[in-house]
Amino acid sequence: VATDDISLHAKQAIVLGDGDFEYEQSAAAVIGWTNPGYHVVWPVKFETPGKYSILVNAATPVGGGGEFEVKLAGTVNAAKTGDGDKFQEISAGSVEIREAGTYRLVVIGVNISEQEEQLMQLRAVSLKAE
Repeated sequence: VATDDISLHAKQAIVLGDGDFEYEQSAAAVIGWTNPGYHVVWPVKFETPGKYSILVNAATPVGGGGEFEVKLAGTVNAAKTGDGDKFQEISAGSVEIREAGTYRLVVIGVNISEQEEQLMQLRAVSLKAE
C-alpha cells in the first residue's frame, strides 16, 4: 500500500528541449514550452508499491494551453491545461506502482492550442498515495 506522497519540483527536473525552454528561477517553473515535443523528466524512487494520484501544478500563459501526457511505470495519462494564468493543480489520473524501485516520470506535450504560444509553465508534479 502506498504510504508516502512524493513532490517533484521543476528545479530538480531534467528539461529536454531547445531555446528558452528552461527552468526559470523567478517563476519557480519550467517556461518557454513552445514545442509540444519538449518534455520534462524526473527520476522517482518508490519505497513501497501502491496506487498514486498524479497532480500537475502548472499555469497556462495567456493565449496558450493544450494537451499533455504524464508517463510513469508503463502508464500514459492524458490531461489538458487549466484556464487562466494562475498556477493550479491539474489532475492527470493515477498510476499503479507494482514494485518498489526507481522509475522515470515524463511530462510531454501532445499539442498546443495556438501556434507560437506556450503549452504551460510547469512548477511541480505531485504523486499522492491513494
